Amino acid sequence: MEGGIFVGVVLRGEAGSGMVSISGLMEDIKSGYARSVGVLDGKLYVVGGHEGPNVRRSAEVYNPDTKQWTAIADMGTCRRNAGVVSLNGLLYVVGGENVGANPVESTVEIYNPHTDTWSLLPSQMSVGRSYVGVAIIDR
Repeated sequence: MEGGIFVGVVLRGEAGSGMVSISGLMEDIKSGYARSVGVLDGKLYVVGGHEGPNVRRSAEVYNPDTKQWTAIADMGTCRRNAGVVSLNGLLYVVGGENVGANPVESTVEIYNPHTDTWSLLPSQMSVGRSYVGVAIIDR
């Protein structure tokens, strides 16, 4: 991004008052765009993204109670523009883009916050997806 800077801040909005305040600064703001965000157990997770041509596999978690960012284990695959959703205490990172022979990912990585580890979902999507929106429907 030319002519700009990456600020890596969390803005906290108060629903009742409409007030917005800065809540925390990211540890790793080098990967300033195309990062993916999800919420698990009241914490904000930010994964992947890219800095120039370099796609990243790094991940961080923000705890709004302590207003602290913490680096967590890197994903197994570099990803940008992935979808993120949580279910049953795990974080799922779906698709996204990488570089190389297969730039659009068809895999899903699962993060376990209790062990700080990533694993691959055993089955892949039939087609890779990027800029994907994901949601959980409780039935």
